[in-house]
Amino acid sequence: MRKASLRGINNITLIDYSSYCPKLCWNGGKYLFKINCDRKDNSWIITHETSADFEYCKIFGDFQNCKDCFYYDKDNDNCTASPTIVSDDEMIAILESAFDDEMVGIVVDGVEIKKVNKCDYCHEKDVCIR
Repeated sequence: MRKASLRGINNITLIDYSSYCPKLCWNGGKYLFKINCDRKDNSWIITHETSADFEYCKIFGDFQNCKDCFYYDKDNDNCTASPTIVSDDEMIAILESAFDDEMVGIVVDGVEIKKVNKCDYCHEKDVCIR
């Protein structure tokens, strides 16, 4: 993938299904994880999401309560941590890795360009046996 191929793209979402099961994805330990990459000028701002019903940090991509974090400003009731920012070249490397990973789906500007229909338990398309 070349840098020129990122021109005109504003958002890329990488969806990690490697430990995902639709029946256990909220509080059963088999969660979906997303990495959201939003263009800002000539770089990309990275944030995180999960399907889990637990406290999850969108900046660091881990399970933690914001109010217990070192970067939480109690006086102003907000997070002071900065998201990861990557260059176009780093974004291309991230995308190349995602294309090579059979358990990662890719959405570009709202259009799914790489779909994954597998469950961690059964690894069968569109079916979960649990």
